[in-house]
Amino acid sequence: MTEHDEPQVGDFILLFDAESDDSGEPPILLVQVAQDGFGGIAEGWIEQADQLEARARFLAHEEGTRAWRHVGDGYSLLPPYETAKDVH
Repeated sequence: MTEHDEPQVGDFILLFDAESDDSGEPPILLVQVAQDGFGGIAEGWIEQADQLEARARFLAHEEGTRAWRHVGDGYSLLPPYETAKDVH
């Protein structure tokens, strides 16, 4: 498993939606990869990015999957969840 892998069904992804930010909607989306696309888990503002990342890592840990951040045209694998102090 490398950072160049692609998210698989069940994995969690943090996405930044610039169009939502421009229109006043929460720009950070936490989604889970499903067979037919994405399922929304949570949304938040830039100030909440760390909490959403911690939540993605925790959920991936609980479900035995992985957490990712969408970066440019690709994905970056987030570090695994380690302790409860990771969740803010």
